[in-house]
Amino acid sequence: MISFLCRLARAASPIFAERGSLKAPSKVLQHAYAGGIAIALVWASVASAQIDTAGAKLKERGVIFDVDDHENIRAAFKTSTKGRGQQVFINRETKPLLGINIRTIWSPVAQIGNDKLGGPSALRLLENNGGASLGYWAILDNYLCFIVKIDDSIDAETLHFLMVNVGEVADKKQMEISGERDEF
Repeated sequence: MISFLCRLARAASPIFAERGSLKAPSKVLQHAYAGGIAIALVWASVASAQIDTAGAKLKERGVIFDVDDHENIRAAFKTSTKGRGQQVFINRETKPLLGINIRTIWSPVAQIGNDKLGGPSALRLLENNGGASLGYWAILDNYLCFIVKIDDSIDAETLHFLMVNVGEVADKKQMEISGERDEF
């Protein structure tokens, strides 16, 4: 495998070309470069497999979704409030915790700076966090989001149920903060 990756590295990079005054690098450098390619390929296949496990569960439930620019799964659900919908995301990566792969589900509610999220609103969100059975409020990339962390091994029905409920909670808070606007 390493020899194949070394040949690939030599073919793909002008650094490894033996033209003119350029000399081929040492075997150590070739192996290091090939090792970097191997690590990148393994990381890409692991990330793809993680997306595939959640994606396969959603497909099993008939959920239509796409993959965003950050390679997270994105689905849109109709909420119980007539005419409204909510985007819900599943993080592309899992994080290990005591032998369990933890995956994050979240739904944006408001953009920080664009909506009224001052002192009283922030205190109510913190109070909600303390009383929540599952899920919490947090800021991700300048957005207020409702977040649930789950064991990645849950079944398709439970994953779908949690996504719908994350969307419902987020949509209700979005209506509280911004009125009738349905931005997310």
